[in-house]
Amino acid sequence: MGKLDEYQAFVTIVELNSLSKAAKALHLSPSATSKKLTQLEDSLSVTLLERSTRSLAVTDIGQSFYRDCKSILASVTEAEERLNDHKKYVIGKLTLSCPRVLLQPQFFRMLNEFKQQHPDIKFNVSVSNEIEDLVDGQIDFAFRIAPLKDSRLTAIPFSETRPIFCASPEYIKKHRKPENLLDLKNHSVIIPTYLNLSDRIRQLFPNQGGSLDLELLDTTDDVYALYQWVKQGGGISMMLDMMINDDIKSGKLEPLFTEFSFPTQKVQLLFNKTRYQPKKMLLFREFVLSYVSNTVNTKAKAS
Repeated sequence: MGKLDEYQAFVTIVELNSLSKAAKALHLSPSATSKKLTQLEDSLSVTLLERSTRSLAVTDIGQSFYRDCKSILASVTEAEERLNDHKKYVIGKLTLSCPRVLLQPQFFRMLNEFKQQHPDIKFNVSVSNEIEDLVDGQIDFAFRIAPLKDSRLTAIPFSETRPIFCASPEYIKKHRKPENLLDLKNHSVIIPTYLNLSDRIRQLFPNQGGSLDLELLDTTDDVYALYQWVKQGGGISMMLDMMINDDIKSGKLEPLFTEFSFPTQKVQLLFNKTRYQPKKMLLFREFVLSYVSNTVNTKAKAS
């Protein structure tokens, strides 16, 4: 596996554009990672990466070799997965990609229930908003709140969520409750720049061509920073109901404009339909479909 390890090190360095980040991802020291790259270049008698103390640059021949290495590694992975599929017990690891906003109790309850049924299948949960790795084959499944735009991907409905305006009781006591949406201009508004919630807020402001000057507002690109900021009385914002329902019920946050509601947004499980699906992926797909069906039935009985 020595040569494949060198290929993997090279691919990881290129994709992360950093030797130190690649070393961390590979669970190696930077010196060991650098040594694998040097050994690979020496064995090929080429320079794959131009490197200095501050930067890395992939050479033309390195770009071509990178694509070949990706293909080779993907073929080896698929071959190993086909062998595992013939074993009596399904084993392996599933890599899931999920944005921070969806890292809610329901998500982890689902993973735990799956692991109870299939204890030999492990998870690697990658927190990200991107789907490129899903197409490249590095991610098995991705949970996303967005319309499906890539024809190579298949979407399975997982749940629904709705954005809600909210503020802390302390903020409302100090600054009063806004009377309507237009009254927000007289309040401290925190704009989330992740996902597409900012676009929804901007649509509420017909002035300035339906846009907001973000330089005049507080912003954050992290859902938990937004959550804590609002809870501590920093201002008014909009968050997904799946994240704040418990806080609203307990009185830690107060919903605003309850007479107005945004349309629900679908949470979907995405996977690449063009790649080979090993048994571990088929089992997870079937489990999610069953889990969603049971959840819907439970909610229907409760109502």
